[in-house]
Amino acid sequence: MGTQLIRRNDEVALLYEKIKIQQSTLYKGEAQYGQRLEDIRVLKLEIRKLRRERLLLQKSVANVEDLKWVSPKFKRVEGSNLTLSHPF
Repeated sequence: MGTQLIRRNDEVALLYEKIKIQQSTLYKGEAQYGQRLEDIRVLKLEIRKLRRERLLLQKSVANVEDLKWVSPKFKRVEGSNLTLSHPF
């Protein structure tokens, strides 16, 4: 009876040790998961910023294209005065 009790006690101690290892692994995994969520949040903000920047650049390019089309219709006369070279 005494040896069986000692053996069972050793089994319980081993199980508690396994539980501690699993809890430690779980806590580390939760911390890493939280960090990945934060990384995702930051990357989503960066994506939004880059999309806004892209839209502004697209508008800027469109304005430049408009200016390229309009500028040949103007010519410089008498310094800084601009006049139409061809009527619209």
